[in-house]
Amino acid sequence: MIDPKVFDQVAQLSHVGWAMLVIMTPYALGCSLADTLSILPIWIGLAAWKEFYWDSQHEAPDVRGSGLRDFLFYCLGLTIASIALLLRWKAFA
Repeated sequence: MIDPKVFDQVAQLSHVGWAMLVIMTPYALGCSLADTLSILPIWIGLAAWKEFYWDSQHEAPDVRGSGLRDFLFYCLGLTIASIALLLRWKAFA
């Protein structure tokens, strides 16, 4: 069995990684920076819905973490990706 502490660390890393991926992918596929960042509120809303509604209804209690903590890690990933894109844009502007 996986140690619960390790499981939680992997889960939080995946929350950050997926959030970064959903912001970086549109930009990598050619969307403008403004268009890419304009969808941030949508992603924040989807992350909130997923953590506070979907997971409470569909995740098994033994793997369910804190909805707030998971949501904040999604927000951390979105923030890191947004800052990285802004810094990249500023460097090449």
